[in-house]
This record gives sequence, C-alpha cells and structure tokens, in this order.
Amino acid sequence: MPDSIRIGIIGAGKIAQDRHIPLLQKVPGVEITHAWSRTPETARKAAKEFSIPNVVDRWEEVVETPEIDAVVIATPPN
Repeated sequence: MPDSIRIGIIGAGKIAQDRHIPLLQKVPGVEITHAWSRTPETARKAAKEFSIPNVVDRWEEVVETPEIDAVVIATPPN
C-alpha cells in the first residue's frame, strides 16, 4: 500500500481551486498528482498555484493513470 493516496482532479476550475484542492491538501497522506480542465490554462493555473506536478491534455489520462488511487470530478453539472 502506498504511503499516500494519490488523487487526480477532473475539472480544475473555480470550485476545485476554492474548495476541493485546498481542503484535500490539508488531509494527511493525500497527494494531488494530476489535473485536467476543459480549458488547459485553467489546469495549468491550478497546478502552478497548488504544486500539482502533472497537467494532462485529456480527462481520460487521469482515470487511466495506474498511479492514481482516486479521482475527484469537479466539473460543472451542465
């Protein structure tokens, strides 16, 4: 079992940046490793601000990455 739970974020926009990412980063043993957003610049901004090491071009890359233990889907409901 890994030392941490590795999380991927699908949808790195406002709600993810205001709530999901900062709160997850406060949980001991949680590491956010990948981010994707419909707008690539949004994903890059979140990655830079929150030190997320990987930005991917396709959301499928988040769910297909074997190193990720869990995925947070923070996309708008529409």
